[in-house]
Amino acid sequence: MDNFVIVTDSTSDLAPDMVREHDILVVPLKVVFGDEVLEDGVNCDGRMVFDRVKETGILPSTSAASPGDFANVFAEIAKEGKKALYIGISTDFSSTVQSAKIAADDLPDGFVEIVDSRNLSTGIGILVMKAVRLREEGKSLAETAAAVRALTGSVRTAFVIETLDYLYKGGRLNALSHMIGSMLKIRPLVQVVDGKMIVGEKIRGSINKGFDVMIERALADKARIDPSLVFVTHACAPEAAERIKAALEREMPEANIAVTAAGSVISTHCGPGTAGIIYLVKE
Repeated sequence: MDNFVIVTDSTSDLAPDMVREHDILVVPLKVVFGDEVLEDGVNCDGRMVFDRVKETGILPSTSAASPGDFANVFAEIAKEGKKALYIGISTDFSSTVQSAKIAADDLPDGFVEIVDSRNLSTGIGILVMKAVRLREEGKSLAETAAAVRALTGSVRTAFVIETLDYLYKGGRLNALSHMIGSMLKIRPLVQVVDGKMIVGEKIRGSINKGFDVMIERALADKARIDPSLVFVTHACAPEAAERIKAALEREMPEANIAVTAAGSVISTHCGPGTAGIIYLVKE
């Protein structure tokens, strides 16, 4: 059996206890406030981002983990006589996977496998946890990587955004769309499809109405949902997350539903009050 370490990046938004329990290594992306560069999940979290934006009115930028960051991690793994499986954020959202590939080019063949999750947040995390399960079952590094790659198209990620301000400040929404959306109280139901974000629906009304529609859409898929792990992930919206979890548990009592908080990078792009549902569909 291969002795390999599972590596992910901070945008996978896994809870710290999951990371510790399964010896997962997390490479942080960066959040940049002017000249200050902070590491996601190390010295910066979602609450810090929101507090700073509230104080200054300025949204930070984010940046990928560098090849050097991965080279350091891979070197430490190699010193222990182990191999590495890295599962990272979609290449359509970040160059982080490319950084890992650059670092891996200097390593012997077969030492590291790299998987583009084609997703973000716990859409990555759910694949990481599948890799943990496969490793526990005795699968080799190559077998685990192949199985995880095959699952990327089975991840369903959807989230509802409370405020359009962060999309606007981040340059992902023009001024007119922001004004109209705010006036009409539009709550976008955003989905990740083939590695890219799309607006699945534009829901008019309260944020709770948006969450109700998201729950309804997920439960319409109930017969296909893999109950072994479902994520509810939120950006400083714990009450909303618990409400969503309770609604899912009423209809899927057999499901293992975990609540996690979005890190500072994901929070920078979605804004406070966002909450989502992430699951795998069975083949």
